[in-house]
Amino acid sequence: MRYMSVAGTIDNDLPVGSALEPVGREIVNGSPQRNLVALAVLLEQTVRQIYPERSPQAMHPGQWAALRYLARANREAATVAGLARYLGVTLAPASRAVSALIRKGFVKGEPDTRDRRIMRLSLTPEGLELIAQDPILRLAEIIGELPGDKQSDLAGALEHIFDRLGQKKGQHRATNPFVLNS
Repeated sequence: MRYMSVAGTIDNDLPVGSALEPVGREIVNGSPQRNLVALAVLLEQTVRQIYPERSPQAMHPGQWAALRYLARANREAATVAGLARYLGVTLAPASRAVSALIRKGFVKGEPDTRDRRIMRLSLTPEGLELIAQDPILRLAEIIGELPGDKQSDLAGALEHIFDRLGQKKGQHRATNPFVLNS
């Protein structure tokens, strides 16, 4: 049986303890065993480690996602509506993310030549410099250290989790320009 350790701290750096739990799929009284919750928390904590800086001036994960999308989107898709579809959100939060990126000088918008209501978005030179420092690249390097079969296992597991979580939100991987298996 495989074991995992989940240890951490609360905001005030007090230890929350360590739990060595067997990793399994058993269900007790209709709820996942503690080890599955521990595994889910470990996944959440792992994701939070991607973006260590949390100051008001820092880029937020949603802004990084928007910047990443705009760096790869074609001209037709590089709009607030395209970003909203990609993020699986309404226009309002996508618009707020774009506005913040424009204020920070990382994105610029130009009205579409055929339909002035549509704003075509692109990265500024500063945005291009910033995307080269994307913290997700460090995660990609770490994943790249895994043997090929472990990378495939991880991809399959994360695709399953994404698909199952997305069923409730109506999200589909087809809107994701980073689809692993197209």
